[in-house]
Amino acid sequence: MTTITETHHNKTIDILDDKQLSIEGKSIPLDFDHETGKWSTHLLPYTQHDDLVTMAKQIIDDSEEFN
Repeated sequence: MTTITETHHNKTIDILDDKQLSIEGKSIPLDFDHETGKWSTHLLPYTQHDDLVTMAKQIIDDSEEFN
């Protein structure tokens, strides 16, 4: 199992096996589109991301839950 840990605006991002995302210990529900190879979540409607780190940083920046 591979874990990536980063910090963005003093919030801890953990990505497990490039499939599971948590921010500040809270699990973030994810969807992966196999046709486009992109990730999405209900926290950022109408957006898709190439990787989970970029998506996590945008969640922290744009979601009221983490501001």
